[in-house]
Amino acid sequence: MNAKDAQKAEREREIFAEFAHVAALGVNPSSIESLSPPDADIRCRVGSLIIECEMGEIADTPVARTVAESIKTGEPAGAAFSQDEPLHDLFLKKALRRYRTVATPLILLTYYDKQYPPEYDLRIIPDTIGEIAENMVSSHCFDCVFVYDTWKQRLLWRYPLLVFSI
Repeated sequence: MNAKDAQKAEREREIFAEFAHVAALGVNPSSIESLSPPDADIRCRVGSLIIECEMGEIADTPVARTVAESIKTGEPAGAAFSQDEPLHDLFLKKALRRYRTVATPLILLTYYDKQYPPEYDLRIIPDTIGEIAENMVSSHCFDCVFVYDTWKQRLLWRYPLLVFSI
């Protein structure tokens, strides 16, 4: 694993641990480990149950590039962004991929980290990806899906509303 991949995996573990605490999933923090494709990104324990999690950052590509450049140069920068397109595109991408799991619950955790979430109206989330999420769960691609905000450390949306029994 190269340095960039290791840094990404570390950030995903941090975000997952924060999310698991906020969502009160009961994850054993010391059990969180990174995996490589074709596995999901994260594996952990909840009691005696092993669960896996595929991660995905919701970010408009021009915004992500601008933030990265701003961090490198130390100069402020800005870019216009879309709230619904990156959300929709990420869910479609994750819906098309298959993950290797061995009879373990698989969750999809999408998150806002570089791009700020749609503060003005959170209905944009279910309106944009509700049907896709429903299809993901009904087709057993994922057991549940979440949208998380790292800025305010809050769960923005999940499907289904009742998460699998842990």
